[in-house]
Amino acid sequence: MNLSRLWQVIITVVLVLGLYMPPVTAAETLSPRTDTFNALVQECLELQGETSLSACDQAIEMHPDDVIPWYGRSRVLSALGQQEEANQSYARVRVIQAYYNAIAQLLAQREQIESLMQNEEQFSQLEAAIQSEDMEQEQLEQLQQLKQQILTLRENPSLLDEEIADAMLQVRDRLADIIGQISATAS
Repeated sequence: MNLSRLWQVIITVVLVLGLYMPPVTAAETLSPRTDTFNALVQECLELQGETSLSACDQAIEMHPDDVIPWYGRSRVLSALGQQEEANQSYARVRVIQAYYNAIAQLLAQREQIESLMQNEEQFSQLEAAIQSEDMEQEQLEQLQQLKQQILTLRENPSLLDEEIADAMLQVRDRLADIIGQISATAS
């Protein structure tokens, strides 16, 4: 099963069965913090000119994928009148935010697919939808594909984790590419 087929499964499951994706809280996406890091972030967010900028840079060195010091850096640079650099730091905020959101969505979708694999009632609803004559041929084919993929995953559940892990690595690689592009434009 390739990544595009996994995405078809995920999208179809969400659309056809109307499963609810619970919101991800900030506590679920934050990396572990040290007292030193917390102090630096606090100082970074105080907007005290060069002192805060230095604190932001030190916090970023400790945790380069943490969005908070990048956000603080953007605000400090803006306050210092360095708008172009502030915009680049804020671009980094947006990219990191998108990365964490994508990972959280993959994990939530994995749970949904696993639930569908294990929930006979939902699987019966899928089969009933396939048997109904109230849909277009394209939608019917998607549901039939979904059913076959669920059956395949039921036979070999480790495929789901393999596909999710591959998708996570692709998201991580894309993050690195985008950050590289942002850094290149900053030079």
